[in-house]
Amino acid sequence: MSGHDFLGNAIAIDDPEVIGSWNEVIRAVLAHAATAPTALQAVLDRAPNFALAQAARGLMMMTLARREMVALARSCHDTAKRHASDPREQGYVKALGSWIAGDPLRASDDLDAVAAAYPSDVLAVKLAHQIRFMAGD
Repeated sequence: MSGHDFLGNAIAIDDPEVIGSWNEVIRAVLAHAATAPTALQAVLDRAPNFALAQAARGLMMMTLARREMVALARSCHDTAKRHASDPREQGYVKALGSWIAGDPLRASDDLDAVAAAYPSDVLAVKLAHQIRFMAGD
């Protein structure tokens, strides 16, 4: 790991500009802000192999509940899977894979496991909550 997000979670990025954009992604998702996709794109423009960002992008695509987003989410999953460098990133990749496979509640469980192992990872908590809400759980 190279850097940390504003919550203290280790991330595989050391570029301060990318870290700043990643922090904006987290804040935007937590606030339901429309800036989340723009901030995420800024991260991926500078760090396309950042597995956590790729997995988060795929999960966000799946929350749109549109069939055409599945192929894009699968592409994010493939990239994230190739570059996931620690158990936390692997947990996000697993969650995305579960949802792509048609099991959103398993995806929520996968994200809950990430949050249990990394208690300051509120993004995992938020995404798990969104998925459970969408699934009516």
